[in-house]
Amino acid sequence: PRAIESRRAIPQTGAPARGYRMRARLHVRKGRIGFYLEGTHQLCDAAATDQLHAGATNWIAAAERSLASARFTGLNAIEIAENVAGDERACHLELAAGIDAQPRAALSEGLVGLSAQRADRPDIVRIAGTPSVTDDVRVGDADAPAVRLRRDVRSFFQGNRFLLEPLVRCVAGLVEPGPVIDLYAGVGLFGLSLAAAGRAPVTLVEGDLVSGADLQHNAEPFAPGVTVERRKVEMFLAAARRADAASATVIVDPPRTGLSKEATADIIRLSPPRIVYVSCDVATFARDTRALADAGYRLDSLKGIDLFPNTAHVETIASFSR
Repeated sequence: PRAIESRRAIPQTGAPARGYRMRARLHVRKGRIGFYLEGTHQLCDAAATDQLHAGATNWIAAAERSLASARFTGLNAIEIAENVAGDERACHLELAAGIDAQPRAALSEGLVGLSAQRADRPDIVRIAGTPSVTDDVRVGDADAPAVRLRRDVRSFFQGNRFLLEPLVRCVAGLVEPGPVIDLYAGVGLFGLSLAAAGRAPVTLVEGDLVSGADLQHNAEPFAPGVTVERRKVEMFLAAARRADAASATVIVDPPRTGLSKEATADIIRLSPPRIVYVSCDVATFARDTRALADAGYRLDSLKGIDLFPNTAHVETIASFSR
């Protein structure tokens, strides 16, 4: 965009490439548990990638032994989530149609909770414990106020344990004084971290049922300065008035597909003075940047955070002003 006046290196923040990953989707084939090799359905050993915490790889090895000894069938995939410290781990099993979840209780050893869902039923079966993990996240140093974030194993959350707080500090540093509207808020990572640091009012919008339930729970200590809107971003924006965003910083952290056409059009209609954009896909970020630039926004800052070591993906944090 015209806003970038000269070619220069974009600052980046990195971290260790081993054991960084707090969330993973694992596939199960013939008693083996692992990742798919890129672009294939060929299973590879998750431990060999060095992405997972040792506690996770130990659990996977034990789970493979349980699968072999009990001859379990019908287990297609596993969602796994850990907290930053790696001392809490929860899993969710994706089962084939007609498969009974309860015999899988042997897989709960070493977990704080285990849940399952059959392909032919919408309900979630809690097999053991509570399938969620908890972290205390701070915007500032060790003495800064922290927000406690609970998240179900199925909830979206940033995946890099080493760069979680640097990411939050980067976003918080771009937010101007005044109201905050956090779109695609997930379980509250950005908006509630700001609330814990004393910022108010904060409005958080999340349409996913699982993440929304965690967000509602996590926001309770910050009432009445925090408002949770559990509906799709597009529905919230369509009903919003320009006055609601007149002095607000809008944070957007959309999925890899970026902002929808409807969301982009309504953000432009609301015309907030500042937008902070957190993107995990440079192509859709470039598309949305073009739309914002054409609507009169200036790209003020751009930074990369390498949340996905040894891959072509990078998290991009940008700020725009009207």
